[in-house]
Amino acid sequence: MIEDPSQFFGRIEEQARRSPERTAYTNGWESMTYAEMLTNVGKVASHVERSANSRNPVLVIGHKEPAMLCGLLGVARSGRPYVPLDDRLPAERLASIREIARPSLELTVRDIIRVCCEEKEVSAALCAVG
Repeated sequence: MIEDPSQFFGRIEEQARRSPERTAYTNGWESMTYAEMLTNVGKVASHVERSANSRNPVLVIGHKEPAMLCGLLGVARSGRPYVPLDDRLPAERLASIREIARPSLELTVRDIIRVCCEEKEVSAALCAVG
């Protein structure tokens, strides 16, 4: 068990330095290398820091796409709580969870992909692992 979040992200960064082209995640039809994952996690974290308007959780909505993993890790890297939601849930269930969570931001897989493609810089503070 990892008690300190910086240890967790430190391990990911260490693996990305050692084997940047090694597959970090695959769902059977899409895959992502450690280098891609680390870059995208930083981009999502920077986006969340700028865009979330409160300390309420961030909803991350998707399924098994690599972008979903980047979204979850990016929100965690920003230091904010998140609620992962399967986009295959019925609309009524999603609405109920939104009402309870009162999210500060919602990120769909499409949003995460857009952020990862458009985001140019990653905050140095977010890249530094304690």
